[in-house]
Amino acid sequence: EGISLLRIDMFSGIIFAAPCGALIIGIYSRYKNEVITLLAIFSGLLTGLATWIYFDLSWESWFYGCLLSFAMPVVIIFGSYPFTKQRFNFAKLQFYKTE
Repeated sequence: EGISLLRIDMFSGIIFAAPCGALIIGIYSRYKNEVITLLAIFSGLLTGLATWIYFDLSWESWFYGCLLSFAMPVVIIFGSYPFTKQRFNFAKLQFYKTE
């Protein structure tokens, strides 16, 4: 009660921006590290929400919160590439069969 649908939509936008950044980088990357990806998503989520709340829940702060929520996982995942040794095995996708 008392919360507008627009505010809920803004909140949802920030929440869904963080995994989208990690997903897009994960699709094009050959490296994999599940722990760093999970930490990157949570740090992007916290950064986006903190930006939105700190700057008075306005339109501008929502926009910057979404941008930071999207960009933070991308930066963290790119920054972890020199330390990641696991590579994704694309050969196993060749023999993938649905049931």
